[in-house]
Amino acid sequence: MKDKDNSKFDVEIDVTGEADDDDDVDWLECISAIETPKGVLYFCDSAYFAQAAKSISKLEDSCIALESGNQGDQLVVDNPASCQDRRISKSIPSFISRFPHGVCLYSITGYNPLNIQQDSVENHFCNQSLLQDLRDAFPDSEILKNFSYFPRKPNHFERGFTIMVPIGHPTNQEATVYRLAMKYKQAAYFVCEIEETGEHRQKLVLLLGEKPEVVEESLVVLERLSYHPAYLHRDNNSVFHRFEDAMDILSKCAHFPETQELFHIAKHSVLRTESSTNSAMAERHPVIAIEGISEAGITKQSKQLSESLGAQRIQSPPTCIQHLRQTFDKQNDLVRAAFYSVGNYIVSAQMQEMAQKSPVIVDRYWNSTVAFTIVSEVGTGASNLPPKNHFVYEWPSDLPKPDTVVFIGSKREMRKKEQSKGSM
Repeated sequence: MKDKDNSKFDVEIDVTGEADDDDDVDWLECISAIETPKGVLYFCDSAYFAQAAKSISKLEDSCIALESGNQGDQLVVDNPASCQDRRISKSIPSFISRFPHGVCLYSITGYNPLNIQQDSVENHFCNQSLLQDLRDAFPDSEILKNFSYFPRKPNHFERGFTIMVPIGHPTNQEATVYRLAMKYKQAAYFVCEIEETGEHRQKLVLLLGEKPEVVEESLVVLERLSYHPAYLHRDNNSVFHRFEDAMDILSKCAHFPETQELFHIAKHSVLRTESSTNSAMAERHPVIAIEGISEAGITKQSKQLSESLGAQRIQSPPTCIQHLRQTFDKQNDLVRAAFYSVGNYIVSAQMQEMAQKSPVIVDRYWNSTVAFTIVSEVGTGASNLPPKNHFVYEWPSDLPKPDTVVFIGSKREMRKKEQSKGSM
């Protein structure tokens, strides 16, 4: 463990996503979160919070902020002194209001504890399998996504699940959680009981010895005011910026016959230039990409525009791999995103060839892929989105750009937004 001193809180968030990959972490600094219907619930160990409090010079209205750099990454909690009586944030009772006697939260992951960063595909497949096991074991319980990370070491990012069970449930649900933790060779799992009053008790169940070891924890619930931590480091999310990276992820799914077919199509279709610039698109007809939300009728609009301009039309994913969508749509976020990313490169190869003869209209392209991937990973809400100029929005250097991108909105969605503003 590192020495605990106040200087460790002077952390800068790197929006380039190139943080230090040093594996030396202080587990006291771990921030955990549950993605609830009311928003993301963040919490940390009260000892870590107490250390953070000592490093902050400004205290206003019994509200403390732990600042992690110049990107506005803040952790705040109402009345830090309340952690002494184990009272959690006042936003929690509304979250458990449908449980008249309180709720018990069991948190578990399928990630390999000895291989968190080395094989992201394995971790995603294990979590996908674990989720199905949880659904089978807890058919009547709500299962939420969770994650944990370290503000100083954003490359250490782990996803998992939290099962919500009413306090007083007649069966021993923890026995099932223990069995699944052993099946997925976990080092630990978490249990948190939240009473209707907001009082809570949390324990960490360690599985490293011959017998489980229970460690009582004292938690502080936090409100995080920055974007989703999956985008603090390039390796934590499913947005691809290179053809090779997407293909590398898919290569670990080579046992799928559909993957082999996709590889064959991609390797014979994708045109990669040595310069990796738009020079390959010179001296040809214009290429226009049509983007927008699903309610905007992108396909209809792109067809009408291609007819008006006498242009050829292509969509992403292209026709040659459309029949593979059913297989990859059933996979986890990482593998599914890799499939759609490779689809964009196949589209780019085809549109370059088509643009030698006439203008080209592209029905969705890289922007749609990235937007869908981000929303799938962080959920809705502008506060979860990475900020402007973040590395995730960088156009891939090996993917040719269209000459123009047209974004089409929906009047219906605009009316909904205006109505929601008016009712506030």
